[in-house]
Amino acid sequence: MRTASTIMRHSIVAKSWLALTLLPVAVVFSQQTPAREDNLRRYVDCNFGKAFEVVESAERDQPFVRSIGTSKNRREIVVEHGFSLHIGYAETPFVNFKAERLGSFALAKKQLIRDLSTMAEGTPDMESNTPRRSALNGFDLYVIDRTKLSGGVQSVYLLFRDADQTVVTLYVLNTPPESPQFSTIEQYHALSNSFVQIYTACVAENLK
Repeated sequence: MRTASTIMRHSIVAKSWLALTLLPVAVVFSQQTPAREDNLRRYVDCNFGKAFEVVESAERDQPFVRSIGTSKNRREIVVEHGFSLHIGYAETPFVNFKAERLGSFALAKKQLIRDLSTMAEGTPDMESNTPRRSALNGFDLYVIDRTKLSGGVQSVYLLFRDADQTVVTLYVLNTPPESPQFSTIEQYHALSNSFVQIYTACVAENLK
């Protein structure tokens, strides 16, 4: 996944993960004053358990434009409010996470799904050229996965919640070779599925 891999190379320096203090996400955000009156904070105020921990976090509380697509087919979406997290597993990088409240939601959703399809089509060793769709704990999921452990990004998830005009993007990482946490694709799927299940269940509970 060239696009996602590029994002990860520029957004995470592996050595910095080990140098930072690991804080549960609930602690990170309980110390901040909400910037907007919307539900987005409920998408990040989760305790992922002992194994998964937030290493870095950031919030953008003013609208901004984000570019998606390839250099030949660039599109822009408006983000009204956004959080980004770097989440580690056993002190190694595991998930790059974005929760965003989108402007022009219906159009932005179509563009993001189309961009995910383009990513799948242009990446070797993908399960399918089209995203896999499912529903989980109130989210509409679109997912692309590699068929074997390869590259920096192993899977990309788009989790939409239409009622809140929100999308959560997960770039799930392959295990780092210097500190492997799984060695087979089956072990990877068990871990990534566990994370997504824990996360979506938390948000569903937060939104009650």
